[in-house]
Amino acid sequence: MAVTTDTPVARDGWLLIWLCIGLGALVAYWQPWAASPFILLAVYLSWLFRDPARIVPSSPLALITPVDAVVEKIEQTTDPYRDTACIRIVLNMHRSGAYVVHSVTEGKILQHWYARHAQHTHAFWIQTDEKDDVIIELQPGRYLRRLNCRVAAGERVGQGQRCGFIPFGAKVVVYIPEGSRVQVKEGQAVTGATDILAMLVRR
Repeated sequence: MAVTTDTPVARDGWLLIWLCIGLGALVAYWQPWAASPFILLAVYLSWLFRDPARIVPSSPLALITPVDAVVEKIEQTTDPYRDTACIRIVLNMHRSGAYVVHSVTEGKILQHWYARHAQHTHAFWIQTDEKDDVIIELQPGRYLRRLNCRVAAGERVGQGQRCGFIPFGAKVVVYIPEGSRVQVKEGQAVTGATDILAMLVRR
């Protein structure tokens, strides 16, 4: 098993946290008691933007869960990006879970899309060395549209590698090869980079 590197707080939250600490220090210079709300907010943001280490399954055929979420839907459908038959798994992220997005498999990023099928949506196509194709689609929340996709076409990613960030949760849709053996069910809670969504089937 591989272990993701432990960076206690995702870099996406550093600016807000340091801003709170800076404001707290500034206020404390004049009124020490008045700095408490800023310090408490910095502590809360540190927890909210946490990026814990995760133990990644060692199976190369495993497609792991990219985020902390609940499985909302599993269906046979057509991949809207490549127009091929696939299995679509919709994951509804926990609002209080870690917001880091992990790569479901090891491979190369072949293409990246922005806002192709829905406003503010990001998606990227990963192809394994055995030519299995997986697409991860990131859908930010209704009120906070900001997200961070950390990969670009041409890069290689490892299984479980951090590849995005969606603050305050949203939905992540994973399109996997038709015929894969799904290992989860609708309504199941899953943990990013740890639980297995499906197993690839070699023909």
